[in-house]
Amino acid sequence: MFHSLTSLVVEDDQAIRELYQEVLATIDVSCFLARGNSDAFDYLERVKAARGDLDFIVSDIVRPGKSQRGEYEGVALVRAIRGTHDDVLVNSCFRLRHLPIVVITGGGFPLALQLKDSFPELQIREKPLHVEEFLSAISDALTSYRHAVLSGLQRVGLSVFWKEGRYRLATAYTVPAHRETKYFVIEPTELGNAYSRLVLVADRSPIAGVAVSLFEEMLNNARTTERDLQRFLELHPEFLLGDAHDSYWAEPSLASSDRGQVVRPDFVLQPLGHPNRTWDWTMVELKAPRAPLFASPRFHLHLSQHVLRMVTQLEDYADFFADPRNQEVIRRRFGGVVPRPRLVGVIGRLPSDHVDQYAVLRSRVSGVTITTYDEILELRRAKVGRMRALGI
Repeated sequence: MFHSLTSLVVEDDQAIRELYQEVLATIDVSCFLARGNSDAFDYLERVKAARGDLDFIVSDIVRPGKSQRGEYEGVALVRAIRGTHDDVLVNSCFRLRHLPIVVITGGGFPLALQLKDSFPELQIREKPLHVEEFLSAISDALTSYRHAVLSGLQRVGLSVFWKEGRYRLATAYTVPAHRETKYFVIEPTELGNAYSRLVLVADRSPIAGVAVSLFEEMLNNARTTERDLQRFLELHPEFLLGDAHDSYWAEPSLASSDRGQVVRPDFVLQPLGHPNRTWDWTMVELKAPRAPLFASPRFHLHLSQHVLRMVTQLEDYADFFADPRNQEVIRRRFGGVVPRPRLVGVIGRLPSDHVDQYAVLRSRVSGVTITTYDEILELRRAKVGRMRALGI
C-alpha cells in the first residue's frame, strides 16, 4: 500500500514554512522543512542514498546567503537539483533532476523568470501568496508532472490500470526490465505506487476545488480556445474520467498500416479496473467552447453543422477502430486491448433557453453522446462538493 506525497519545503521565514506545511497537510502531503540550502542539501543526500521518498520541492528563491558562485540560495538549489545525474533516483524509480519544483519569490521575480528560461517546467509564484494561489501552484506542478509520467509510460508501450487500491502497470508486449525514460526507470511495483500518489492528490478537495474554479474561469473567458481546454483536461483528466474510468490517452495518433489513414481522437478513456472490457472504453472529441449548438431556421430548431460534423468525425473514428486491418496498431497502443469505445462529443455551452429542445435533439443522435462543457463542469463541481462534505 502506498502513502501520502512527500515534499521538501525550503523557506527562511519560520512562520511561512509552517504555513506551507499546514496547507500541504490538507492534501495529505508530508513535509521536510528546511531553513536554507544547508538543511536542504543534507536532506537530499539522505533521500538519494536511500532512493527514498520525495515527490516535489517548494523553495523561496531569495534567501539570506549566497552560493560559492555568488547566486542566491534558491537559484543555486534549483540548478543543483536540475543538474543531478540521471542515475540519482527517488521513490526507487523517479529521477530526482526532473521532480516538480515550485519557486516562490518576493523580491526576486526577475531572477525567477531568468531561471524559468532555463527550466520552463518550473512553477513560479510571487509573494504575498494566498492559500488558493499556493495550492494552484502545487496543482499545476503535480498535474503537469503526472501527465508527463503517463505519456512516458505510454511511449514505451505501458499502460496503467487501477486494481486493489493502487495503479498497476500493464503491457501488450514484453518490455525489457529496467527500461528507462526521461522521468523514471521501470520498477513496476514502485512506479505504480508513485503514480498512484500523484493521481490521488488531485482528488483531495482543496486541490480539486482549485481546478473547478480554474475551469469555470476558462469557460467564461471569451479568449479560451479548444486547444486551451484540451491542455487543461490533459492535466485534469478527472473531469472526463469521472467514476467510470481510471486512465486516458491524450491525442493518440493511430495510422493504418496499409492505407495511410491517420486518426487522432482527443481522448481515449480506459474503464476503471477492467481494461479488457472493450465495450466500456470511451472516446471523447472536443470542439470549440463557443460553437453554436443550434441552427435556427424559421420554423424548426435543429442541431448546428458544428455538432453534426463532430458526430461524423466520431463515427469515422469508430469505423477505424472496428476495421480488422487496424487491430494490431490499436492493440499495440492500448495495452493489448482493441476497444469498441462509446462515443462522446463535448461542444459549446449549455443553452440558457431551449434546454428541452436541446435534450430532445441530442437524444435523436444515435451512437454518439453529445454534451457541453457546462455539464462537464457541473458534474465535477458536484463530486468535489461531496468530497468536501465527506472531509476528503
